[in-house]
Amino acid sequence: MWGYPLTPIYRGSRATAPVLASGLCVGITILFRHDVGIASAAGGVFTLGVFHLTQEIDAPRKIRALLRSTTIYTGGIAITIARSAQVG
Repeated sequence: MWGYPLTPIYRGSRATAPVLASGLCVGITILFRHDVGIASAAGGVFTLGVFHLTQEIDAPRKIRALLRSTTIYTGGIAITIARSAQVG
């Protein structure tokens, strides 16, 4: 379920909303089940990494795309956790 929002990225979309939505979903999972949430986050980052590193583009563009996606993904996780810390 947590990876479903990433599907448009694998089809060539450069939209940030699906990556952010996936990060938010993983962040919510971390709030309820730390073990499952951290495993989901690691799996998401690994999947993004493998996807970007297997693209047929030059190395600097691969690294930029990987850093961009990973930053947005972890930002979604951080937003969820930071928001819950303010409320709780």
